[in-house]
Amino acid sequence: MDRRTASPVARRRPSPHRDHCPMSGKVRYRDAREATDALHALTNQASLADQLGGQHTIRVQRKYQCNACRGWHLTSQATWGAHVDAQSCPLPAPAGPVLPAPRRSDPLLAALARVLDQPGRGGVGLAA
Repeated sequence: MDRRTASPVARRRPSPHRDHCPMSGKVRYRDAREATDALHALTNQASLADQLGGQHTIRVQRKYQCNACRGWHLTSQATWGAHVDAQSCPLPAPAGPVLPAPRRSDPLLAALARVLDQPGRGGVGLAA
C-alpha cells in the first residue's frame, strides 16, 4: 500500500526519526494536528500510568507554534509566561501597540508597521 491509498490516520503517523528544533532542541511537529495527536497520546499514557499506579514523568499541558522553526512543540507550562517571573524578566513591557512580526515579508503588515513608527502620521513613534 502506498501513501496515496493509505488511510488519513496512516498518513499522519509520525516518523520514527523526528526532527528537532535547532533553537530549543524540542521535538518539532509539522502542523497543529500532529502536535494535538501527540499531546493526546501523551496525556492518555499519563492517565493510564496514573490509573495503574505506575510512575511517569509526562507533564505536557499544551501545544504552541515556534517562531524559530515554524513548527509546533509541546510544553508543560499551562500558559505562556508561566515560567517567567515578572520581577526578573529582563525584557521591559512594550510601551505601545505590539504588532506581530510579518510572515514571509507581508508588504501590507510591513507598510502598517512603518506608518505606526512615524510620529505625526497617525503613529505613536515607537522606533525613536
